[in-house]
Amino acid sequence: MKDALAALELARQIGMPQDVLLALQVQSETLELAALEPLLSALGDPAQNRQAYVGLKTALGEDADGWKMLWCQLVCASRQRKRYETGAIYVETMKAFSRFVNECRRRTGKYRFDRGWWTWRQVSGRVVRLGALEYEKRTREGQKVIDIHIPSDASLVPERVDASLKEARRYFDDSAKIPWTCDSWLLSPALRPLLPKNSNIRAFQDRFAILATDKTDDEFIEWLYQRPVDTPIHSLPEQTTLQRAVKCFLIQGGKIGSALGVLC
Repeated sequence: MKDALAALELARQIGMPQDVLLALQVQSETLELAALEPLLSALGDPAQNRQAYVGLKTALGEDADGWKMLWCQLVCASRQRKRYETGAIYVETMKAFSRFVNECRRRTGKYRFDRGWWTWRQVSGRVVRLGALEYEKRTREGQKVIDIHIPSDASLVPERVDASLKEARRYFDDSAKIPWTCDSWLLSPALRPLLPKNSNIRAFQDRFAILATDKTDDEFIEWLYQRPVDTPIHSLPEQTTLQRAVKCFLIQGGKIGSALGVLC
């Protein structure tokens, strides 16, 4: 009962839509957590959470809308407040859950939770939201790095990025000793000629030295257009200047892809 109340309070605190709150209430009354407790405990452990997520997904079985997984992760997340430096950082980090269900509705017309494969990082404190950006201390190709993630609601206004980076350098004690990396469609060199010179995206790109590009990566369609990656090009929306420019570029045979960069 204590876990259920804490998880529902967290869901309300992060602005979960009312329809999703009702679905979570159903899960709180029907899903038996006792048998899942070993997996829930492991999900909160940064050393075990990836494997715990895989095990939990198997144990939950059929979960078409993802409400079982969402409920389990929120239960686990509600136990993790002490992993975060402040309550404000904790709440801002956990808003990833409500952001993802809202994005799913914009993309598909229906509330669903389809990002459990990502949010185990937030649950265990591996990913933290500090201002505009998210950060994850991890190992990339055998080297410790701080990965910078760009949430869909992030402001890339230079002052906001500066403030976030400043806070992150304070948050991570060893930040000066290891590289800071970012792997994103927003770093793609193909975007540069499509953007005005005063673009916030271009200013963000200028912070990084590009290490590698992947022209086969189509995930930008989901983030830029809020559509599935297999959406036909001619069906992509044209609501913003960047959407129109990228769509025209794609129709002409261009590739956006993504790029990996290191913070200069």
